[in-house]
Amino acid sequence: MIKTIYSIFLSVTVLLVFSCRKDKFNTSSDFQLEFSRDSILFDTVFTTLGSATQVFKVYNPDQNNSVEVDYFSLKNGSNSKFRINVDGESGVKVENITIAPKDSVFVFVEVTLDGNDEALPFVVEEELAVNSNGSEQEVKLIAWGQNAIFHTGSTINVNLDGDIEFNGYLECDEVWNNELPHVIFGTVGVPPECCLTINPGTQIYVHSGGGILVNNGCIESNGQLGNEVVFQGDRLEAEYEDLPGQWGVELEVVADLGIGPEIVTLSRGGLWLSSPQPSYLEHTIIKNGIIGLQVDSTGELSGQTVALRNCQIYNHSAIGVLGQGAKMTGYNNLFANCGQSAAAFQYGGEYIFDHCTFANYWSQGARQAPSFFLNNYYEASDDLIIERSLGETRFRNCAFYGDNANLADYSELIVDVLDPETEQYVFQNCLVDTEQDISDPLKFINLINQQNASFLNPSSYNFRPTQNSPLREEALPLGGALAIDLAGESRFTGSAPDIGCLQYVPD
Repeated sequence: MIKTIYSIFLSVTVLLVFSCRKDKFNTSSDFQLEFSRDSILFDTVFTTLGSATQVFKVYNPDQNNSVEVDYFSLKNGSNSKFRINVDGESGVKVENITIAPKDSVFVFVEVTLDGNDEALPFVVEEELAVNSNGSEQEVKLIAWGQNAIFHTGSTINVNLDGDIEFNGYLECDEVWNNELPHVIFGTVGVPPECCLTINPGTQIYVHSGGGILVNNGCIESNGQLGNEVVFQGDRLEAEYEDLPGQWGVELEVVADLGIGPEIVTLSRGGLWLSSPQPSYLEHTIIKNGIIGLQVDSTGELSGQTVALRNCQIYNHSAIGVLGQGAKMTGYNNLFANCGQSAAAFQYGGEYIFDHCTFANYWSQGARQAPSFFLNNYYEASDDLIIERSLGETRFRNCAFYGDNANLADYSELIVDVLDPETEQYVFQNCLVDTEQDISDPLKFINLINQQNASFLNPSSYNFRPTQNSPLREEALPLGGALAIDLAGESRFTGSAPDIGCLQYVPD
């Protein structure tokens, strides 16, 4: 009897001990959960109604205390393409999940997309918010939303020593065709001594923060009249059709700004050719980025020519085409409507362009830079001026114009050159708009200055001259490939060709 009573007492005591014990919780607002992945990528190409599931773990690193996760929540709520399941509970928001010390929970993520929905972006993105102790952390969710060819690149990281980390290179000598759109996520690179060939009609859509780096390699873009190669952002909604600043290569640079190392994000060209091998772009459109095309050289200029023929580079939030110590040639090109300059050629180089239009009618904010800028030096960090000479540089039959009354000297063409007498640059049979001294007869030959170019509709990118434009019949007859303009119209219908990339065409 006594033994029985003792056993009952012991059982009740044990039950009471366990039933009265409470978990201790970490309530610090500085506490951080840990995740097995900081981003979830669904890299399936959805050609029909598609569904896929991925999983990751959320860890409580505290060895002694549980943590209460207030919620797992999709930022787009009921409009989200994604769904989550946490600890058996599913939906767009799951609340009050406890994670024991040194334990974890599984999070299942599902996405359902109709790949035939043409209104759906190529890249569907969302954040999953995870809140504990009033502190919110995020996991990025990414899915391919259209039937396309996807190229996944990486970020370009530069440390304090200047060392570069990049692992987004394409295969050597890739060829891109037009059977499906090409979508770039991140920055993809053309390896040194290799070439990327892009065939006529190829459509290239680039996600925010991405682009193409050509590193001591080459690119050949083989567009044709009416079958152009097109680079643009990857958002397909109507409000993005003419929105600048949607894409461009980014560098994440670790810099010491005096208060310790910080990561600084710098923008480069959406198409960035760094010390390139001979390359060309033919009938290629580059639009709606930050910097459209950037060509730079850190070495000798010899053998690094980039040719632009019948190209259109426009509607960029900063610069259309940026040359830095580069060697570039071109004809029948339109550089237009950018937040800073339509074209800027800096730090010397060699530039030969015929029948090009550099026109800036930027309407999305104040513009403080000229439509066209040329110089031959840069300022080093110690305020030392470093000169990089211009080689043969010539602009014939080109229009340099804009509508910016905010400029300090109202000049849409600025040539800022050290020792001009020693430099080889010529502007001939061009229309310019500048307050600068252009009296040197060896460098400024037969120019039309400060007359309205009179384009048909520059806000809609129609840069044909009107019937009464001063561009009419003022160009040098050059013949050959220049006998026709950017749109395929003959230049030899009057007494002389028109200045610029487009010839006047009667109604």
